[in-house]
Amino acid sequence: MHRPTVLVVDDEPLIGLAVADVLEDSYVVLVADSGAAGLRLLAEHPEVAVILCDQRMPRMEGHEFLARACEISQAVRILVTGYADLTAVVKAVNQGHIHSYLAKPFDPPHLQVAVGSAYRAHQIADQLRHERELLCSLMDNMPDRISFRDVPGRFIRVNRAKTAGLGIDDPDMAVGRRETDFTPAAEAAMVMEAEHLTLEDGGLSTNHEWSTRNKDGERWWSTISAAIRDPSGLFVRSVAITRDITDSKAMERSLQQAMKMEAIGNLTSGMAHDFNNLLAVVIGNLELLSDTVPLDGTGGELVAEATGAAMRGAELTHSLLAFSRRQALQPTRFHVNERVSEMMKLLRRLLGEDITTVFSPGEDLWAVVADPVQLESALANVAANARDAMPSGGRFAVETRNAYLDDDYVAINPEAIVGEYVLIQASDTGSGIPPEIIARVIEPFFTTKPVGKGTGLGLSMVYGFVKQSGGHFKIYSEAGIGTTLRIYLPKAGPQISAGDPESHLESVKKTTEAQTILVVDDNVDIRRIAVRQLGKLGYLTHEAGNGPEALVLIDRLPNLELLFTDIVMPGGMNGIELAREARIRRPGLKVLFTSGFPATVITDSSVASDDILLAKPYRWKDLAAHVARALTR
Repeated sequence: MHRPTVLVVDDEPLIGLAVADVLEDSYVVLVADSGAAGLRLLAEHPEVAVILCDQRMPRMEGHEFLARACEISQAVRILVTGYADLTAVVKAVNQGHIHSYLAKPFDPPHLQVAVGSAYRAHQIADQLRHERELLCSLMDNMPDRISFRDVPGRFIRVNRAKTAGLGIDDPDMAVGRRETDFTPAAEAAMVMEAEHLTLEDGGLSTNHEWSTRNKDGERWWSTISAAIRDPSGLFVRSVAITRDITDSKAMERSLQQAMKMEAIGNLTSGMAHDFNNLLAVVIGNLELLSDTVPLDGTGGELVAEATGAAMRGAELTHSLLAFSRRQALQPTRFHVNERVSEMMKLLRRLLGEDITTVFSPGEDLWAVVADPVQLESALANVAANARDAMPSGGRFAVETRNAYLDDDYVAINPEAIVGEYVLIQASDTGSGIPPEIIARVIEPFFTTKPVGKGTGLGLSMVYGFVKQSGGHFKIYSEAGIGTTLRIYLPKAGPQISAGDPESHLESVKKTTEAQTILVVDDNVDIRRIAVRQLGKLGYLTHEAGNGPEALVLIDRLPNLELLFTDIVMPGGMNGIELAREARIRRPGLKVLFTSGFPATVITDSSVASDDILLAKPYRWKDLAAHVARALTR
């Protein structure tokens, strides 16, 4: 059983022995015959819990000894005196911080009660010290800024994170002072507003979010404030916990942006499907007309212009889907400098003579795999925005270089992925983007331009193209100074030699074999155009309007070699399911898919990675090339 230690200090040895006899059954008793000896024993025995000290001793009186004992020991102190000396007691209370005093002579029961009471006080004080140390350690090691204030708003206690936020080194420097003594007025007002909301709210706490801007950019904070009241309900102090939520805000914005892109993407994807079907009919009929009816020079030009306009409509749909990251990209391996250099010639005409245009190509630039047409469109959108930001002229500069995004960069920009990229940076000296809206400029249909001057799709399309290409997009802007946009495209992997698909497209004319093809599409106009085009190419064709009709023909056509089917069809069976069932019935049957939906249909509809997809609308030569490719697989 643990026995607490008691130190008895008295210049009369007999009294020390008498006290030891009374207490030794319950305590370990140390005896000193002078103040100096008592101090030595305290230094040697830090576990001393209670001190009994006589007041009248030569060379060092009791209150002096107890005052010095306070500096080296947490023991609870009892003053023992044989005289009714009130002055000595007062000195001991003021200097030695005594717990109680005993008058000589004392009886053993009274002594035991006094020592027992002092020991319980020591235990309670020790527990409180321990709890305080734990709480202080917890507060000072938390990343959140914690502060306690009194009724007038003065600091009572702050932790180290709050101390650093105030710009001071010692937490004690904040005690008795206010937020406004350390913090800029605007930021201090945000903090104090959270305090006032706490006082006005009858609940336990309030949560207030606010932002600040410094040399490192915008930071977001969340302050939870709680009012501390006495038993009668009167406000006596408050506590505030402020947390840096910049990263979570960035993730929240990214999620909101993704949700907007998804919602609008779903809408535009459906519209694109129907629009592409219409364009497929227009383009197909124009090409059949051109091939069937002899046209004079003017007629041929009109058909060519109409066909070109329809193809530009298809490109418009292609670009419209860019901001939702659903466009059917046509990635190729290319070198950015070559494309940008050619594009700069067009941009100089777009920007006009009042704007100086500069291109600084990087050396030994890596190749990228992306859609070069979309990159050119992105640069055109960026240049158009720069022109509008510099109505009185200025400077537009494009720079390229190799770049590596490391862990530190990704920690600050969670949308990015660590890796090697080619950077295309475009800067202007225009009016800049206000900080309160810079996060919104990539939102679809958001524009700062007057009505009729902007669609709000420019930067959305750029953002969508970059993200779908596996890259990273970043905007830096300062009001009155200018804007810099950075497009990071991933470095291409090792080049694999392959034939040129374009040359194959041009070389395909008519087949020499009468191979049989089944065309399946719920759109009768598109289906008939495809049948006519394939017939002119020399193929034997059959047609069906849905999956069940197609399966009947598949069972009846022993020489069927290719199934050419739309993916999205009504009737309970889409093109993917039709192809799966057809291959079960006719192993080895070749399949060519087509769709007016964008390329994401490939993954969303479980099209195998080695299957061929012909996107609507398509040219006659594209149909010929894809059919020939599918039949030779």
